Amino acid sequence: MKLESFEFILDSDEGDSEQVINHLRSTEDKARKWANKSRENYRSFLAVEFDEMAMDLDAKIKGLLEPDQVQLDARDAIKKWKLMLEDDDEEPDNLLDAAKEAAAFVEQMKGVRKYGKELRDCQQYIDLLETRAKVQEIAIVRIIEKKYKPIASKFILMRKWLLKNGVDAKECKACKRVFEVWELGKKNGLNLPHTLEGLKS
Repeated sequence: MKLESFEFILDSDEGDSEQVINHLRSTEDKARKWANKSRENYRSFLAVEFDEMAMDLDAKIKGLLEPDQVQLDARDAIKKWKLMLEDDDEEPDNLLDAAKEAAAFVEQMKGVRKYGKELRDCQQYIDLLETRAKVQEIAIVRIIEKKYKPIASKFILMRKWLLKNGVDAKECKACKRVFEVWELGKKNGLNLPHTLEGLKS
C-alpha cells in the first residue's frame, strides 16, 4: 500500500543531507497528490491519512533543517541507548534508568508533530531497554565480576568502604566475593566505586 511506503520513508534515519531532504520533499508532494486523488474518488478517510502523512513529512523536514534543543537532546540520547544495547557488559540498572529517560522524552514530546520521528524512536527504546535489562539481570554476576576485576585484589578495601559508609559490620564480613560486596552496597543504596581512587575517597 502506498501509505506504508510513505511511512517507511518517514521512519527512516538517513541523515540530513541535501539528497535526503529533497527525497522527503518529493515524498511529501506525492502524499499531498494522493490525498487530493482520494478526495476526488470520495475516499475521505484515505485523504485524511495522506494529509496527515504529508504534514508529518513536512515536520520531519523542518526538524532536520532546524532541530530544536529537545530534538538534539533526544537524538544524542538515542545514540547513547543504541550503544548501551550493544554492550554485553551493561548493567541492568543503567538500562532501566535509560528506559525511564526515554519515557521522560516521550512525555515531553508527545502531541508535537515535529517531534514525530524522535517520539517514535523513544517509544520503541523504552521496550528495548527494559527487555535488555531483563536479559542482563541473568548475567549480572558475570557483569559485576568483570567490571571490578581490575581492583579485585582490593577486596578487603571494598568491604572497608562499605563499613565507612554505614553498612553493618557483620554483613560486610559475610561477603566472600566481589559480587556480594557490590550487592550489599546496592541493598544499602550505595554505588560501590570501581576504581582504587574511589575506594580510598
